[in-house]
This record gives sequence, structure tokens and C-alpha cells, in this order.
Amino acid sequence: MKLRNFLFLITFLLVIIGSSQERVGHEGRKVLKLFAKRVSTHDVKGTMVLIDGSFKQIQLINILKNDTLSFLNNFFCGKIAENNSVNCANFMDIKECKFKHAGYFMQKDKNFAMAPVIFTIVMKSGIVFDTQLMLLRYSNVGKKKFLYRLAGTVG
Repeated sequence: MKLRNFLFLITFLLVIIGSSQERVGHEGRKVLKLFAKRVSTHDVKGTMVLIDGSFKQIQLINILKNDTLSFLNNFFCGKIAENNSVNCANFMDIKECKFKHAGYFMQKDKNFAMAPVIFTIVMKSGIVFDTQLMLLRYSNVGKKKFLYRLAGTVG
């Protein structure tokens, strides 16, 4: 009898823990794929629209004094698997950007959540690396249920 109660308790706790995390859904994945497409085609304006305004305020405006290309060059950094070195991509030298993986949303409050996402960057030179960004989800924004934007993880 005690074993049955113990197993029930463990199952109950796993269900509670699992239900508190939410995966990135269809709409969020659409934004991530659109972002990858815009980066791959060097659509500077289209890429910038999908980056979070607060992140741009701090990084682009306050630190880089509106130098958009420097901002984008610094936005795509990651480790190269072969030698474990850190690489930042020159935005215009990106051959392809591919959405690879999205983690679970971490709820900050009822109107804001964020999830780690990984993109694979392929450079024209053949260098390949993964970069981690954050997908931000704002609730109750205008007519849509959610607004999605991306931010860097290094700043």
C-alpha cells in the first residue's frame, strides 16, 4: 500500500512539474522560421522588425549608436563545435540561417514569457555554428493573442 501511495505521489509531482512548462507553439515557430528566412536573405529591415524593441534600445541605440550592421554582426555569436572557439557572424556573410530548436517558455509574469531558441548559422566561408537567442512572448497585445520577438542572450 505504501508503494502505491509513493508511486501516486511521484506521478502527481511529475504531472505538476511538466504542466508548468509550455512548449513554443505553432505561431512562435512561424516567427522563428520567418526570422531565419529573413536572415538568410540578408533582409536587414525585416530582421530588425523581429528583434525586441527593448533589446534594440539598449544594444543598438545606447551602446552602438544606431550602427545597425554592427548590431546584427554582434547578434549572431556562438561556439564552433570543432575547436570550441567563439565566432560572431558578419551579417552579410551569412549563407544560411536555420531554426534548429526551441526550449520551453519560462513564465516571468502573466503577460511575458521567454524561451531559449537555437539557430544554426552557415557562413559563406563554410564555418558552421549554433547561436542561442531568446524568443520573447508578450500577451494581450492588440488584436493578436501573443506578440513574439527575439533578443540576444549576451549583452
